Amino acid sequence: MVNNDVTLTVNGTVYGGWKTIRITLSLENLSGVFELGISEKWPGQNIPWGIRYGDECVLKIGSDVILTGYVDEIQINYDKENHGITVSGRDRAGDLVDCSAMNKPGTWNGRTLLQVATDLTAPFQIPVTTEVSVGKPFKKFAIEPGESVYEALERLAKIRAVLVVSDGHGGLRVTRSGMKTAFSALKVGENIEVCNGTLDYTNRFSEITVKGQSQGDDHTPASIFTGARGKAVDPEVKRYRPLLVLAESQANTEQCQKRAAWEVAVRKGKSTRIEYTVPGWRQANGALWEINSLVFVDDPLLKIKERLLISGVQFQVDDKAGTLTMLTLTQPDAFKLIEEPESV
Repeated sequence: MVNNDVTLTVNGTVYGGWKTIRITLSLENLSGVFELGISEKWPGQNIPWGIRYGDECVLKIGSDVILTGYVDEIQINYDKENHGITVSGRDRAGDLVDCSAMNKPGTWNGRTLLQVATDLTAPFQIPVTTEVSVGKPFKKFAIEPGESVYEALERLAKIRAVLVVSDGHGGLRVTRSGMKTAFSALKVGENIEVCNGTLDYTNRFSEITVKGQSQGDDHTPASIFTGARGKAVDPEVKRYRPLLVLAESQANTEQCQKRAAWEVAVRKGKSTRIEYTVPGWRQANGALWEINSLVFVDDPLLKIKERLLISGVQFQVDDKAGTLTMLTLTQPDAFKLIEEPESV
């Protein structure tokens, strides 16, 4: 039988017996988050309460490590009859979201994304690994005044068209969307208990034109960029809805065309957002549901019969609903990336 006990290890002590559980992982947030409700002692064990905010912790479901980080907050509630404690926290990457990049001198020349990212996260003792190519070295990369470590990492990632996500074990992983495939499918009448679907065409356009800037550099004459533009059409938008996008940096005609096609694809991808609630936390093969996985969806009510991307997972337990997983799905192209030019 699969072990689904949720445990939080703090200062060498393992705490369990949680009454309420909420664990949230998402491609849209660098750091995973947990919120656990517990009585002051683990039932059946004579262990005094020993959790303090700021403590390091490891959160597990059975033997699966979900999150390695810190306790952020402790809430204590009591009355004449009841006494409850709620512990919440994030994985180590939460510090990268909160804290400023303070590296000195804060400029890198001829270094790869992995090398720069490792330098940025080293003061926080957060290792960085990669499962995809990180591309060629940057000519120059510099920290912008006041930006957080995460903001610097996000700029690096956008230039090389990759994602930076938490690995659950206290480190970061460089990846791209849809690197895994879920074992179980999602089907109406089988494992889908609740659906909240949004199909939003507000940000889709019949045609998107990208216009490049016209400034040249020491090696490329401005004439190459003057008048550069690209155009892409979304055939599913039937009425006339044009959009003009100005490239943030200089771009030639080929780059403008790629950007226009990317704009259409990503906007189409983000137009679909579905939240499915399924029973339990694991798939049919015993594996936990994972973000960044492609899952086959058979939902005739939403007219969907295709693979979608799991962009978010929330494991839940409460007294009324029991053990559930809420999966947030989008079209795979919602997280499609395009390499951006370096600003030197």
